[in-house]
Amino acid sequence: MRIIAIVGCSNPAEFSVNLAHRIHLFLKNFNPNDTLVISGGARGTDTIAINTAKQMGFMTKVYPPEFDGWEAYKKRNLIIANECDEIACFTTLTRTTRCYHCNADHEKTAGCWTVKQVAENKPRHTIICTVKNVGR
Repeated sequence: MRIIAIVGCSNPAEFSVNLAHRIHLFLKNFNPNDTLVISGGARGTDTIAINTAKQMGFMTKVYPPEFDGWEAYKKRNLIIANECDEIACFTTLTRTTRCYHCNADHEKTAGCWTVKQVAENKPRHTIICTVKNVGR
C-alpha cells in the first residue's frame, strides 16, 4: 500500500474550488485501490484533500493534533512525515509571510515544514512541493 500525504496552507478558503481541482489532478496519478491518502485534519488543504480523496474512492486517514499548539502540530506532522511514501504540499504565493522553511516565494505553512522533515529523514524519498497560487 502506497501512502500519500497531502498537506498545505490552512487558509485557502477563497481558493477552495480551485484547490480541490488541483488535488484531484494530483491524485489521478495514483490508484485508489492501493493508495492511502493521509493528512492532518486542519481546515483548508488538509480537509479539502481528504474530502477530494474520498470522492475519488481513495482510502483516507486523518491525523488530528492532540490539542491546539505548535507542540501538538509538530508531533502530528512528524507522524505524517514518517508514515508517508510521498508528500504533496499545496500552498499559495506569498501574501503575508514568505516561507522560511525552504526560502521559496510562497506563504509559510506547516505543510512545507513537514515536507522538509521528509526530505531530511528520507533522502531517496519522492517529494513534491506544489507551490501554486491556487486561486489565480
